[in-house]
Amino acid sequence: MALSSGPARDPALVVAKAALRGPARAARDAMPPDERAAASAAITATVDAEVLAPLPAGALLCLYDAFATEVATRPIAELALARGLQLVYPRIRRGGLHLALHRATPATLRPGVWGIGEPAEDAPEVSPREVDVVLMPGLAFDRAGNRLGFGKGHYDATFSAAPDRLRVGLAFDRQLVDELPAGAHDLRVHLLVTERGVLRPRLPMPVTHRHA
Repeated sequence: MALSSGPARDPALVVAKAALRGPARAARDAMPPDERAAASAAITATVDAEVLAPLPAGALLCLYDAFATEVATRPIAELALARGLQLVYPRIRRGGLHLALHRATPATLRPGVWGIGEPAEDAPEVSPREVDVVLMPGLAFDRAGNRLGFGKGHYDATFSAAPDRLRVGLAFDRQLVDELPAGAHDLRVHLLVTERGVLRPRLPMPVTHRHA
């Protein structure tokens, strides 16, 4: 069955989001390297305690390979593997909206679209519904759990097929804003982890992954 190209986009919403991406990226890029490293380490420790530790061995964690000035994710991958979790990484399908998800490790990733680390096309593929937790990047997040992505809608399209998977946003505190424009098809995150701790938007938690 062919995958749909996704819902039609509200032109006004597209414009509103586009206007926010440059400032959001600039704010993140302006973070001094030593401060970014310390913040990433704090985020890693919180993710380990709040997200990884409750998962049983063998659970599937969907993780992205950090790009440019994003929160470092390879330390998270190392901790996940040490806990016996299985890693899943996204691969962008050229000309497509839905991400391909593959079992992989950081050592097997190769530069893909835009130079982001991706799994090989022949790596074992899994469906979004097989994933237990998905860690999501973003340029900005708000306190309601809305996420400003890069404008393609890959994550929203992919995980709309598995809306009950636990979605966790990773961001530096300076990426948190009061409010973001969002449409009906934009997926919110259940948890947002920054160097200051965990933000829990008022969004029903997946039944199988409830946190205290």
